[in-house]
Amino acid sequence: MNLTDENYEKSIQNINREFDALKLKSLEPAIRRIVEKPKPIKIPIDLAPYIEHALLKPDATLKEVIKLCDEAKRFQFRGICVNPIFVEEAQKQLTGTNCLVVTVVGFPLGGSLTAIKVEETKQVIRLGANEVDMVIALGALKDGDYKTVYQDIQAVVEAAGSIPVKVILEAGLLEVNEKIAACLLADRAGAAFVKTSTGFGSKGATIENVRLMRAVVGNRLGIKAAGGIRNFQTARAMIKAGATRLGCTTSVAIVTESTYNEVHNNQPSEPNTNEIALKYAWDWFSYHANQRLNEFHFFLIIIGFVIIGYFKSMELELTYFSFLIGLFGALASIAFWFLDIRNEELVNCGRHALDELEKQFGLEIRKYDNQRRCLKKSLDPISSLLPTCLLSSAVTHRFWLRLIMLLTSFAFMFAAFYALREPLGPTFNFFLIVSAEMFTI
Repeated sequence: MNLTDENYEKSIQNINREFDALKLKSLEPAIRRIVEKPKPIKIPIDLAPYIEHALLKPDATLKEVIKLCDEAKRFQFRGICVNPIFVEEAQKQLTGTNCLVVTVVGFPLGGSLTAIKVEETKQVIRLGANEVDMVIALGALKDGDYKTVYQDIQAVVEAAGSIPVKVILEAGLLEVNEKIAACLLADRAGAAFVKTSTGFGSKGATIENVRLMRAVVGNRLGIKAAGGIRNFQTARAMIKAGATRLGCTTSVAIVTESTYNEVHNNQPSEPNTNEIALKYAWDWFSYHANQRLNEFHFFLIIIGFVIIGYFKSMELELTYFSFLIGLFGALASIAFWFLDIRNEELVNCGRHALDELEKQFGLEIRKYDNQRRCLKKSLDPISSLLPTCLLSSAVTHRFWLRLIMLLTSFAFMFAAFYALREPLGPTFNFFLIVSAEMFTI
């Protein structure tokens, strides 16, 4: 519905006449309601005086609340908004500052009995609350039971005395006429603000709802926009639409956005070519390094199965099958040898690219990578206990991995021919003699 439409004005008049018929008087609030005119918002930090830094999640902890208060003091937010259980501690943390302690009543559903809301209001004020945000009786409002809604708000306002009360409409669940009625009821019952939403409903604050609420209450009440305000642009738009307070959970992120980009109306710069190249090189390196490690894991697993199969077939005296298994193990070990060579080449592509890019950036993250590739660096704590020949610069992780694969291949080749020792006879004995001579040399 267009705000300038005659039907809109008629809706306000009709609802007001209905209120008059119900004898819902316009009550004078116990406090003087002052709606401050928003100042121009040029840079993010200009929003701080309008923000109530909120933490209302059900699993909020005392440690998080203390951090919330520290952030509020640091950025000089208008206030913090916490659940009733944390009001006393928040007041202690903010004593001596201009930061308000705001809490909630009948939150987040608004379905509590009025007597419960009244008692809750009295208790949180006793604990130190400077303002109270109450949730309207949504069911009664949607039923058109305006008298119940009015009395609910009025009772809380009366219990709060000189403490300002904000009435949370949960506008995302209301039709246009219901929003108008809620605003007018809050005004008549003596509330100081109307608030868009709890942040727990299906919809948060919208520009349209803020504009509608401002058009209905004029300059008589403040408006708090809350729910889904997560960046500077949205927050500034809410103030421009008529909000005088903002309930935000990402308050720090909002006020610390890049002021240069906002003042000059520029978009944040895209990553430059060097940054993209560095990320690409690192992704390449880490992926193939991980693949190389996985390759060795698979090698161990396959060799384990081959060993089990070999001994089982030998136990069952399956001579030729044992030979084939041993031969497979020897060939698999050689295959993994060549696979490791290929994986190392792929890893080195990323390694060399990272070396060059880090030089351009002046980084030294991988300055000593060549040393780390040597087994000596990895075994520093026990290097004094090992022979020098095992710790030379030529003895790398690659050397040991491939030595294991080579020895495994020889072992399986021997095992294959060992399985044929009876069928081969003299040939097998000749193979043993040659093998012994090779190892002697």
